[in-house]
Amino acid sequence: MEEEFCIACSKGNNDKVKQFLNYNSNNNHHSNSNINNQQIDLNYENESGRTPFYFACRAGHIEIVELLLNDDRIDVNKANRYDKTPF
Repeated sequence: MEEEFCIACSKGNNDKVKQFLNYNSNNNHHSNSNINNQQIDLNYENESGRTPFYFACRAGHIEIVELLLNDDRIDVNKANRYDKTPF
């Protein structure tokens, strides 16, 4: 699911990004370990260390960048393997 989140951020799919953010919000209240209630890593890093936030910034998807900036679960300062942040 994390890869799908990265793709949604990189392609500018606002609705899908909102679904992922809401999915994690809604599942924060479940305590059992059922796979359907698993959280996705909103700060997932691909093999290059790029995060969904990085992809949204790089592609210039302003609305998605704003969505992610307003979500305190997103680490906007997370560096890639070259120690570069999206900013």
